[in-house]
Amino acid sequence: MKLVTLKLAVAAAVFSLGTATAVAGDFTNVPYTTPDATVVSGATNPVADQLFLDATGITWATGFDGLVAQTISYNATGGSGTLNLLSFRENDDIQLAGQEVGDLYDFVYQDSRDGKLVFGTRLILEAEEEVGEEEEGEEFEVELNFIYRGGFTNYSTAAAWAYIGDNDLRMYNAARTDSFELDGPFDADADLIRFQADISPEEGNPISGLYLVKTDATAFALAANAIGYYQAGEEGQAVVGEFLAGYAPTAVPEPESYALMMLGLGAIAFARRQKKQA
Repeated sequence: MKLVTLKLAVAAAVFSLGTATAVAGDFTNVPYTTPDATVVSGATNPVADQLFLDATGITWATGFDGLVAQTISYNATGGSGTLNLLSFRENDDIQLAGQEVGDLYDFVYQDSRDGKLVFGTRLILEAEEEVGEEEEGEEFEVELNFIYRGGFTNYSTAAAWAYIGDNDLRMYNAARTDSFELDGPFDADADLIRFQADISPEEGNPISGLYLVKTDATAFALAANAIGYYQAGEEGQAVVGEFLAGYAPTAVPEPESYALMMLGLGAIAFARRQKKQA
């Protein structure tokens, strides 16, 4: 697969202190604790954020520039490494309250630093003027506060986020919970890890984000309800969300599944090229 290489020159000014880029964080352990979930928080400033992964270079999959990173080279407090894409899925036109609000990308990477699997989620909301209107004729205000990944019972989880685009938002915190409440304490859930953000065109916030979870699972497969996203209603909107099929950890490698996934990866790229040429 042909790749296009992009070197990130520290896209946002907030990345740098003076002339040097500070490496703030790394994949950070998010433990499963009961009865209340432990919340691992980030920080507004990336140079003080334990969850911030400093992406230094990206190669994009052909036909998916700015959307699907084939590799993500990074610096972190524990050392440098590269996330190498194993497979991805594209979910077009995800919905909230019956409205199409954007696209969701589901990734599985392998980290060159330790060989572990990394599950990635990137949500990209439509720009404000592209979102539909409610039946009453009022503008449909949408935000996404929570992103969930499932399938982590009996597996470790370590969270991180990275900028791979000019309009990505940081991860506020991570916890192993199924709660869609904004204020804790939160009931623990061994299967789910929840990332909090506030992706919202209407609020002038970034419209996308890349959220990552590293695990000690050794294989992955498609699973029902593996990815979730929720609007928490902090501005008075409805509390709504969805769960979709996606990649999840599995203890048993399935060679035929890997073959099908890679075949699907090539087919999606081919379809995207054909669409662009049409």
